[in-house]
Amino acid sequence: PIIHTILGPFLGMDANKVSLSGAVKNINSIRFSHGLDFVPKGAMITKSPTQDSLFSYWREFLVDRGVKIKLNYGVDEVELNNRGDILGVSVNGEKMHADQYIFGCSLKPINKLFSQMNTVTFNNMRHMEKDLQLYFTVNLYFNKEVLGERCEQMIIVDMPWKPIIQRKTQWSKKIMDRCNSEIKEVWNVGFLEYNPGVKNPKILRDCSLKEAVEEGIFQVKNSEFIKTEFKKIGMDFNDIFEDLEYWHEFRDQDGKVISENPKFSINVGTMKHMPKVKPADIPSNMYLCGYYVESYMGGVSMEASCQTGLDAARTMLETNNIPYDGPLPFRNDYEKTNLITPFINLDKHLYKNGNPHLGTYVNTFALLVSYLAFIILIPIIILVILIVVIIKKYSIKV
Repeated sequence: PIIHTILGPFLGMDANKVSLSGAVKNINSIRFSHGLDFVPKGAMITKSPTQDSLFSYWREFLVDRGVKIKLNYGVDEVELNNRGDILGVSVNGEKMHADQYIFGCSLKPINKLFSQMNTVTFNNMRHMEKDLQLYFTVNLYFNKEVLGERCEQMIIVDMPWKPIIQRKTQWSKKIMDRCNSEIKEVWNVGFLEYNPGVKNPKILRDCSLKEAVEEGIFQVKNSEFIKTEFKKIGMDFNDIFEDLEYWHEFRDQDGKVISENPKFSINVGTMKHMPKVKPADIPSNMYLCGYYVESYMGGVSMEASCQTGLDAARTMLETNNIPYDGPLPFRNDYEKTNLITPFINLDKHLYKNGNPHLGTYVNTFALLVSYLAFIILIPIIILVILIVVIIKKYSIKV
């Protein structure tokens, strides 16, 4: 329940399909990021916009070394030869050629560019488009403090869209300095995609933009927890609610809300479709990187995506026998214990045969405690038997 109710929505997964392994990999992708070779020890996020603090410097560095950078253009076409190797790409009508090609673009564009290739890898990547989800959020503005500094983030579990409210204390000055002086508190609220609503019994992606906003606010207002919080200050939601706004990339298409930038999620059954940076059935001079590519870190995060980029570059160098002694991403191999292997194998058997997990039949905590007690007692029993045998054999008086 805690995975479905909290970790699923918090990590941007489909709460009805999130797996424990998916959640663990997502958590580890954040937890291990500080140890990566490409993250300097003690590094902090800069205060400046990403464009100014990161990209501008890298652009200058690369351009000085002869790299050509095309901004605000997409790749129109990829030209392949008879062997299936990439001969060149067309960018805004201009043909460009290289020896090696690393593709770091999003899932839909790369699937469109290679729609003619009917290989396992590309078919798997097309299959993964179902894991591109909406993560719809709105900002709510109030003229009085409600949650104040008591709230960093919370998930409202008594409503089907599980509103995720973030009101982080570090936002306060930055947000308030940009707001009308009457605004005293701002909530960023996100919603799940695949649960039917209350006022409107549609799932999020079947709603229009207007319906999504109305249903989201309705669920926030009618949550028993939120009602209690407003009672504490002697106010009603409508008394202090000023306005709302949503991200410009959400829009209507054929009467349904869509996003220009959907979020990729690792749900049940997704991991087996994620390609490595260099699968055998893609063009020989092509490498993959990005959020949908298998990473050593696991999960979907900016750090994991960066790691796939470095791994693609390293693989390219190794494939072409080019020496390199710079920093490389280290591999996070998750340590596995054989202690609970019987239960893991039993759960796998149940899953493959369409049956619910082990926890539906027995209390897993009690089972684990009993199992641990059992395997601890076995050595003790064996030791006692050995002592008794030795005592009897040598007629030792005790």
